[in-house]
Amino acid sequence: MKKKPWVAHKDHFYQKAIQNGYSHSKVCKIIALHGMLLICLSAFATIQSNLIIISFSVVISSISTIYLLYYLNKKPKNIMEII
Repeated sequence: MKKKPWVAHKDHFYQKAIQNGYSHSKVCKIIALHGMLLICLSAFATIQSNLIIISFSVVISSISTIYLLYYLNKKPKNIMEII
């Protein structure tokens, strides 16, 4: 059954990370750092516009996004990962 977008749910990756045991501040810091990385890569690809730089930016942003989703989806191994 398809979910209705106006009904409350907890399916976003950052909500699952908090449910897995990460603190709100840790999740926010990780997402903010990832956002800054994406902004830097897009700015770099815009300024130095050639196929190699654009390809490099796409690959790095894809790998970092996949890793972010993987990292936040697993349960922390120790207490230091929670903080």
